[in-house]
Formats: sequence, C-alpha cells, structure tokens
Amino acid sequence: MKHYTLLEICQGIKQVFNSFETEFWILAEIAQIDSRNHVYLDLVQKSDNQIVAKMRGIIWENVARYLNQKNHQNLWNILKKGNKVLFLATLHFHEVFGLSLIVQNIDVEYSLGELEQKNQETIALLIKQGLNLQQKKLSLPLVPQRIAVISSANAAGYEDFMQHLSKEHSHYFFEITLYPTLVQGENAVSLLVEQLNRIDETKHDVVVVIRGGGSALDLQVFNEYEVAQAIALCRLPVLTGIGHHRDQTAADLTAYQSFKTPTAVADFLLERLVSFHQTVLQLRQQIEQSAHMLVLKQKYQLQEIKLLVYQVVKSNIEQERHYLIELETKIRYAAEQFLQRQRHKLAMIFNEIQALNPQKVLERGFTLTEVNGKNIKNQIVNKGDILTTHTATQTIQSVVIS
Repeated sequence: MKHYTLLEICQGIKQVFNSFETEFWILAEIAQIDSRNHVYLDLVQKSDNQIVAKMRGIIWENVARYLNQKNHQNLWNILKKGNKVLFLATLHFHEVFGLSLIVQNIDVEYSLGELEQKNQETIALLIKQGLNLQQKKLSLPLVPQRIAVISSANAAGYEDFMQHLSKEHSHYFFEITLYPTLVQGENAVSLLVEQLNRIDETKHDVVVVIRGGGSALDLQVFNEYEVAQAIALCRLPVLTGIGHHRDQTAADLTAYQSFKTPTAVADFLLERLVSFHQTVLQLRQQIEQSAHMLVLKQKYQLQEIKLLVYQVVKSNIEQERHYLIELETKIRYAAEQFLQRQRHKLAMIFNEIQALNPQKVLERGFTLTEVNGKNIKNQIVNKGDILTTHTATQTIQSVVIS
C-alpha cells in the first residue's frame, strides 16, 4: 500500500504555501504576545466572545525594529493583548511549527481607531466604577513642597518641569524625588503602576505624573485601565501633565487635577506657593498695622490714665491736706481746751492747797496750839504743861494751871 510520511506531507504543504507569495491584509485580535527577540503572536477571531479562528503570527526582529522606528517607538502600544490590528502578512508553513502569518506591516490608522474606541470604553468603565471621583475626595496641602515625580529621567518634559521650578522662583524650596519609569513601550504600564504603588504617602505631599507630549500612540500608556486605576487609588493627590493639548486621557480623568503640559503643572505648584507667600506677607502687614494701631491706642489710653491718675492723686492729696489742716486745727483747739481745763484744775488744786496751808489758816485768825511740842489734838493736857500757841504773827507760850 502506497503511503506518505508525515514529513513528506508537511513538505508538500510547505511547497504549496511557500509558492503562494501573495500578501494579505488580515484583521485579527491579539490573544497572546511574546517579544523576547522576534515577536510571536497568537492571533484569533471571535464571534459572540467565542474563538472561531486562530493562527500564529510572527514579526521578525528586524521587521519589528523597523516598524517601531517607523511609528516613533509606538509599536508596543499597538501590539497589546486584546487589541485588534490590521496586518499585512504572508503565509508561511514550517514542518515542525506549522502554519504562520509572517507580518510585514501594520495599518497604524486602523489601530488608532481601534485604540480610540478602546480608550472610550476604558473611560466609561472608570466612570461606572466611580474611579474618576476617588482623587477628588483628597485634599491638596496648602503648600505642596515635597513632590514625587513619576517620569522618564531623560524626558524633555521632566527637564522642563525641573527648570521651571528652579529658575522661575529660585527662592522657593521644593523637595523633589524622581520615581523613574518608562512612559511608552512594552513595559511602560507595569513600571508606571509599580512606581505609583511604591510612593510613601508620609514622605510626599503630592504626586506629579509628566511626559513631554507626543502623538496619540505616544500617550497610549496613559489610557490604559491599570494606570488610570492606580492613579485613582493613590493615597496622595496626583497631578498629570501628559503634554497633550486636545484629548483627555484616562489618567487625566482619574487624577486629582490634569494639566496640558509639565510646565503648566510647575506653574500650578509655584502659584500655590506664591499665593501662600503673598497671603503670609499680607497677614504680616495686617498684624504689623494692627499691632501699631494697638500700641498707639494703648499709648493714648495710658496717657489718659496717667492724666486721670494725676488728677485723682492731686485731688486726693488736696483733700487730705485740707483734712490734715482741719485736723491740726481741731487738735490744736482740743489741746488748748484740754490745757486750759488742766490749768484751771491746777489752779483750783493750788488754791485748795493754799487754803490748807497752816500759815494761811493762821492769817485768817486761827491759831495752832501745841503741848510739849505736839499738836494738842488728841493729847491729854495736864496741869503744869507748857502750851505753845502760834498765830499769824507771833508765838505765845503759856502754862496750864488748872
């Protein structure tokens, strides 16, 4: 019985397909992607969310490099799982790996339309989940000076941001910490999310996500759901300065506040510091004026109090002086009256004493008789005793005879 080996069958199929050199524009969804060197794609077509066709796609390394350069390093924004892409490809069959599509080119315009539709679906999902309001619940510090910047270290937008902060108002201090990341390319989404989750809320006041502009594809990473979600759930206010002038990205939607450019973000931060500084200066001026007016008012009140105290003290002193004069007069009068009464009493006592003077008594006609040199009063007089009688002018002696 005639038979064929598996290799012969495969070689026959290969000969048929390899002779078929026509290129096809093929629309397919990327189910899986592996881009270690060459880019290997699992391409599918779905109907009612069920896979109805599947084929392997390959972009050789040199073709991938060319397409990436041609599209301004945006190839990886197009070649993502879940994206629908319009490929220009040829058929290729290999004895071991089977049938594959060898990608030669990509219709970027179609991909942009697909991406825009996907972006609108992402924005609708974010709004439905309320993630567009999460950041609005946070409070931006009055003076945000500790800034966490998420950007590529070599990006022109980052350089503009730094120069604007340092040159425009060099006397204001900002503590800026760069969390370096890719802003486009294959690993940009995961790095952006990782850096957003790394930020320590105790060391920063605000997060700034900036990029120096670019095409719609350049900005595609900021339309990814994972990036917008990480911004919404960040515990610090996030300011975005993506560098676009027309469309709002999903990252702008979920940010605390979005700006057109990195320089605009710098202006916003500077304006808050300038406004705060001016407010402090105004308050200082108001305090100085109020203090000056208060000092003048207190000085005037002190002068009034001084005059009032002087008048009160003067009046009190005058009253006390009159009182002392009156008191002195009363004391003098009372003393004189007292002395006069005392003199009168002394005079009366003197008169009484004088009235009791034996000499005075004798002068009034009385006599003083002594017996044996003693007052005759209470004495027993005997016959023959010698009596001595005193008068005012003489002394008479006599003998008792009976």
